[in-house]
Amino acid sequence: MILLSISVGGFGFYQYNLKRTYKSRFEKIVNRENKPNSVPADSNPQPIEIHTKKNKENTGIAEELVVQILEKLNQFEIHKEYLHSTISLQLLAEKLETNSKYVSKIVNIYKEKTFIKYINDLRIEHALIQLQQDRKLRNYTIQALALEFGFTSAESFSSAFFKNTGIKPSYYVEQLKNTITNT
Repeated sequence: MILLSISVGGFGFYQYNLKRTYKSRFEKIVNRENKPNSVPADSNPQPIEIHTKKNKENTGIAEELVVQILEKLNQFEIHKEYLHSTISLQLLAEKLETNSKYVSKIVNIYKEKTFIKYINDLRIEHALIQLQQDRKLRNYTIQALALEFGFTSAESFSSAFFKNTGIKPSYYVEQLKNTITNT
């Protein structure tokens, strides 16, 4: 009996801490003002500066080509083309009129992430904003949200969402519903 009560108590404590952690992460997401990976649709692209201390690494790609690709990536983000579920490194390279190795290398160096993480982060940032702004989306299933934000499955959406935010999308949506209802 004692062992059972200790186990139940330990599990309850674990659940309490998990809930507190999720709540804290949710509040950070909702309250953050600067969306680092999000580019507003009406913004004017800033000139691309490729000489920063982070990006001194020699890409082996002509500087003019790097600037062109970065500008095209900026347009790609502005037009939210990352929401197409069929986007791949090869398709993006064709769209940018360059080869996939260049795109991959530039994303790795200048965006400081892999191509898949770059696309998923853009999608998740978009999802966070849209879920806050559009009430109807909060009533969608996780599968429907996944398709809405360019993912091919609920599992890939949930996984990317958790890696980006530290909480599950179902928890985020539920908390948004509760927060907005109570405010």
